[in-house]
Amino acid sequence: MNINQEKYQSKSKILATLFNIFFPGSGYFYIGYFKKSLFFMLGLITLMYAFYYLTDYFKNAYIFLSIFPIAILIYAYTIFDVIKIISTKEDRHYKINKWYFTPLLIILISFLLAVTVEISPIRYFKIPSMSMSPTIQQGDHIIVKKEVRKILREEIIIFRYPKNPNTFLIKRCIAVSGDKVFMKNKTLYLQPYEGEEYIKKNYPIENTLTINNSLWVKNPYKQSIKAINNDEKIIDDGNYPPPLFNFNQITIPQDSYFVMGDNRDHSNDSRFFGYIKTKNIFGIFNGVICFNYKNLSRINLKIK
Repeated sequence: MNINQEKYQSKSKILATLFNIFFPGSGYFYIGYFKKSLFFMLGLITLMYAFYYLTDYFKNAYIFLSIFPIAILIYAYTIFDVIKIISTKEDRHYKINKWYFTPLLIILISFLLAVTVEISPIRYFKIPSMSMSPTIQQGDHIIVKKEVRKILREEIIIFRYPKNPNTFLIKRCIAVSGDKVFMKNKTLYLQPYEGEEYIKKNYPIENTLTINNSLWVKNPYKQSIKAINNDEKIIDDGNYPPPLFNFNQITIPQDSYFVMGDNRDHSNDSRFFGYIKTKNIFGIFNGVICFNYKNLSRINLKIK
């Protein structure tokens, strides 16, 4: 083997390794081993979904965490296996396909990633803000299965942000279609659509009051959801948005929901962007925290 061949083969090893680091199996595609490439590409996606579903079904974060050592083994195998193939086979086995199939490889990987992200029936999310703290904290990693059904009050949902559908938010359902709500001095008032008998049966009498001849529930979730909180430093002095403190009575339209964060004074929610339509809801979160880099004690913490 001459110097030029050695230089060429060295570059091929580097590219094949980089392809496999980017997406395990793509290095095989690069050198012409297409069946092996598809086996690893599709196998990895299948494995990922299997661990997602098992984590969601058993509500156990350690199932999800076990995917990492398996992924490392797959990465290591594909990298060293491709290098071994290049080192032991003649140039013609991969030289012919070096650039011709590269665009096809990029298209295939882009398609696989697009399918995984955009139409995935179960998804992995990292929480970027403190709007649901302390229930769900910044940096928490969670898995949510796509679910289309009637949302219940108090349930935590993942939905597309009405002002930017490419962004997902997580909040708690405060009111459903037909409910009436208003807020005064940071206090939430709810009138469920089921009527007064439902209120008397499901809420403590000390939390109910009559306003304009109608029965309402004051702070309907403070007792059942201890995590709901207000920031005493946030006061109505004109420096904060008025909806944090007060908003007029509204009736939730059909096929819509009113959502709020548990960290009431630090949440961008329905007080600011309006109702959430059913079509924009991805799913309901009632699982476990998979992990949090900054707080490992949250691993496998069950959330309801």
